[in-house]
Amino acid sequence: MYLIYEYIDGNSGERASRICEIFFDDLSHRARYLESILKEELDIFKDKLVQLEERSGLFDSSTDIQLTPKAIALLLQSKDKNKKQEFKAQFTKHIKFNSLKKEIFLDERVARDINQLKDVCSSKNFNKIVKDLKKANLPSGIVSIFYGFAGTGKTASVYEIAKLTKRDVLQVDISSIQSKWVGESEKNTKAIFDEYYKACEILKSKPILLFNEADAIISKRLDVNDAVSQMNNTMQNILLEELENFDGIFMATTNLIDNMDDAFSRRFLNKIKFDRPTAKTREHIWKSKLPELEDKIYEKLSIYDLSGGQIENVTRKYLINKILNQKEFDFDEILEYIKEEISFKNDDNSLKVGFLK
Repeated sequence: MYLIYEYIDGNSGERASRICEIFFDDLSHRARYLESILKEELDIFKDKLVQLEERSGLFDSSTDIQLTPKAIALLLQSKDKNKKQEFKAQFTKHIKFNSLKKEIFLDERVARDINQLKDVCSSKNFNKIVKDLKKANLPSGIVSIFYGFAGTGKTASVYEIAKLTKRDVLQVDISSIQSKWVGESEKNTKAIFDEYYKACEILKSKPILLFNEADAIISKRLDVNDAVSQMNNTMQNILLEELENFDGIFMATTNLIDNMDDAFSRRFLNKIKFDRPTAKTREHIWKSKLPELEDKIYEKLSIYDLSGGQIENVTRKYLINKILNQKEFDFDEILEYIKEEISFKNDDNSLKVGFLK
């Protein structure tokens, strides 16, 4: 019952030792009950209603005890069906699909790949695809990675798929799950997936689990020579295990694909590369950011080899200065902002390109 209250409050579980402290004053009773928990001898373990998290050893009393998916399903069935249960994100950022408004522009090849993935994730096709994959004894998770230059629309493409398929996004930023406390980062990694499956039970449509800027957790595993290396490797092993049996929609973004561990490469069904946008795509992006200009201006601006993110930065600086100084359109000013954006990254290829006069 205590774990049920914890679950309702949004907590994934409680330490085994803490539960014994709450219910038993006598130390000998605590010790016996803790031993029964750690050996999984209680009936609630045999009935598969509770489970222990991964632990360093048989008698690791710091491990959490938590409800199993079976127990959660029974709990949800017992609730008033007319009462909608609210999902509360703890380890992820919950982004509702109807809050995603931003328009994106992609090159033809990338747009084709993203559109196909969108069709896979659509309510019309998703359930049938999953059912057929399971029937063929194949992994049923739709696990994808978007990789390439920064600012080219990787995260925005995940949002676009979510918006078009009416699926919420549970976004994970890796830095937010890393902890200085021994074992906590590993527990947080496991808790993310528990939270995702909980969301699948509550939300109307199965959400997208997004590991944004996942470079740190999918890079090649390190030789273990300190606690940090051990932590990173353990987090990676947990992620690999979860992806192996994943049931849902998982997407990750990264700028550093060359450093990705081969074990992760095998688990990604879809690998979509994002290059810098072509001149034609850059022209569309400029038009969307500064719609009041003449076509010949867009042609001039599109010559510079900028990413979508860089174009957005230039536009923001230009509009802020325009408001502060109440100025009319100034082409030379935009050029200065473009050069600043390029020189900041020392992008020689972009600087070699001139402007049409």
